Amino acid sequence: MTNDYVLYAYRLRVLVTARELGSVAAACRIHSIHRSAYYRWKGMVDRFGREILCPRERRAPQMRVRPRASGQGSRRDLVRTRT
Repeated sequence: MTNDYVLYAYRLRVLVTARELGSVAAACRIHSIHRSAYYRWKGMVDRFGREILCPRERRAPQMRVRPRASGQGSRRDLVRTRT
């Protein structure tokens, strides 16, 4: 099982527990989550379906590298020349 599936199953289990108990507060207390998280998940499921509970894939951040201007040394070189 992937971490995405584990997270999806956990979120779904919280919603099922709340329906079985008939109490959102009790289900949130059992699973140690805030009620606002439950209502956020519930609203998304009602609007988009259960698949929305799966975490989205995100690409790795692309770090920009600033090119050094030609003829300039590093900052360390500049500090040495001043002293």
